Amino acid sequence: MANASSFQTLHNLATNVLIRALTLNLDSFPPGRKEIDQFTLDQLDTLLEKIKDFTKDAHLKPFEGNEKEKELALRCFLLQPNSVHCQFCHAFFTDYDKAIAHLTKHEQNRKQSVTNATVTNASFLDGDCIPRSTENLPKTVRKFLNTDVKVIMKKIRIETEFATGDATNSVLLRELEAIVRKKYPIARGYPFGSRFAGTASLNSDVDIFLDLKGKYNFSECRDVCNSYSPTDIKESIECVKQLILQETNDWLVDAVCFVARVPLLRLKSVKYDLKCDLTFSNGLSHRNSMWLWYIFYLQPSSRWLVCYLKQWNAEDCLNTYTMSLMVIFFFQCRYQLPSVNFLQRDNRRAKFIDGWNTDFARPTLKELGNELCDESISSLAQQFFTFYTTEFSLETDVVCPFLGRTGVKKHQFHEATNGKIPSEMVLLWHHLNQRKTESETKYPRFAYNRPFFVQDPFELNHNVAKGIPSGKASKYLRLMELSAKSLS
Repeated sequence: MANASSFQTLHNLATNVLIRALTLNLDSFPPGRKEIDQFTLDQLDTLLEKIKDFTKDAHLKPFEGNEKEKELALRCFLLQPNSVHCQFCHAFFTDYDKAIAHLTKHEQNRKQSVTNATVTNASFLDGDCIPRSTENLPKTVRKFLNTDVKVIMKKIRIETEFATGDATNSVLLRELEAIVRKKYPIARGYPFGSRFAGTASLNSDVDIFLDLKGKYNFSECRDVCNSYSPTDIKESIECVKQLILQETNDWLVDAVCFVARVPLLRLKSVKYDLKCDLTFSNGLSHRNSMWLWYIFYLQPSSRWLVCYLKQWNAEDCLNTYTMSLMVIFFFQCRYQLPSVNFLQRDNRRAKFIDGWNTDFARPTLKELGNELCDESISSLAQQFFTFYTTEFSLETDVVCPFLGRTGVKKHQFHEATNGKIPSEMVLLWHHLNQRKTESETKYPRFAYNRPFFVQDPFELNHNVAKGIPSGKASKYLRLMELSAKSLS
């Protein structure tokens, strides 16, 4: 088995190949005055910034290996200049017009697939679409399930309570506010994520939404946009990044991600050795975390089941938010937690962010007529696994905390088959009708036809599990099936 050193060496080789290819590409331009467009210039500027960030923390060490072997490897794996490689079918092109024609053909085929609701895009609306896995329970999972749950939960409770109640969380928020207020005087930070909701572990990131210009407010009108524009977000990230680098040595810029669904700036606190993710879009993440906190406070067993399942799933990293929604939906279907729709039944409380109602009532368990769940975590975990493998179909149905009941099908959201969205989802109807006249940049595609459909409780057009491919979905189903048997 390859060790960490060999993987690092391969990583270095891949980097060297890319650098050599770029060098040859630039050398292929004729000498003298260069004519390049603004887009290319922006890309080069971005690359220069990346190189500066990369080399700033680089530690120089001797080359490990034979110099002749290195040169041979670079020649053998060289990416040729003045050519492009199609990521879909691996075709190479050295002519711009032919490359664009090829790309256009791919795009036409994709659009035709959507229009005709072909098997490629509609397969996940039907049963038996996820391949059946036959793998055995991994040794680490088997060991975890065989460990005394009381021992596991004692450790989890200590870590989670410390991470959630750690005063450092608020200290970091205030430090960041102080830095950005030198440029944005009314800036304010809002915590969200696992450290705020109560499901964090010791290594969990600190998540903060930074509202730089005081735009995080609510509207009584669903058509008002509360989000910053993509351009504003990019400018905010770049500006805050520069402020961090100029004003303090207590923070390191770990990564900048513009292409994610929610662009972010990832920092690391040198003083506290904690990572911190900053977002700049809107307050939806904060509102979601407020709802999670209320739900976990209402039914603490749901919180501890999430924490237990995080440990069970430590290797595959099904994200905590997705896991939280699956657990809450499980409790809702047992009539132990209220649906979001029920909590929003009083329209006078509506508070909209980008067309989504993010407010909710906060009744007690007694007011809801429910009782505190006192079942053991091992029993709840076994029932959770059984629910999602034998009682509920993750292939065909929607995990829907908004309605909190089974029976919501993926095909109901499929326009090509005249699907019928549940009548309670009035805001989703409004959103989809609005999207028909707007660009897809403003309204990204609704990923309902994925292996798993776990619907966000407020932002109803968002499938939080859309990134799970069919192979991993198959593995999760198999792991849950075997885990249910192991705990029975």
